[in-house]
Amino acid sequence: MYVEVEMHVRPGTSGPNGSFTIDGWTAVTWSRPADSAKENECWSKDHEVRAHEVSTADSEGNTAPGFELLPTLLDEEGRPEPTLQRIHVGHPKLRLRAGDDSTLYLMAKVNRWYDEAWVIAVDMKNKRLRGVAKFGGAPRCTSFISAYSQSRISQHLNNMQGD
Repeated sequence: MYVEVEMHVRPGTSGPNGSFTIDGWTAVTWSRPADSAKENECWSKDHEVRAHEVSTADSEGNTAPGFELLPTLLDEEGRPEPTLQRIHVGHPKLRLRAGDDSTLYLMAKVNRWYDEAWVIAVDMKNKRLRGVAKFGGAPRCTSFISAYSQSRISQHLNNMQGD
């Protein structure tokens, strides 16, 4: 699988130190059969989600766990704007656990120089925010330079708890 994430920059918002205002983002997951013998065999688009399409609540109206951790972002006139629409995202990671290929994890920051960051989990298939967690490594990752690596170690930790 492959993930493509594009942030949409609001025109005319370039600021000091390369800052800019985000006007949404798009995430797309792609796949192709693992046994593809031909290098040029086509990739197929699995899911495409735009920030404004992501629901922050489930079908019963319950807000995604941790959503309150995200800051309220204001427009130029001080009015609140949808947080997921304005937040910078990067470092897309797919869930590695078998059977769930639709959860995408993204690092989220108010802007790329911000000292705080969160990891948001997006259900790509249902276009729903699954949860938000504070990312403790934010102070050491200026901008969106590499911040973490994915691993399958968690699937082994559950097996060891009973030992």
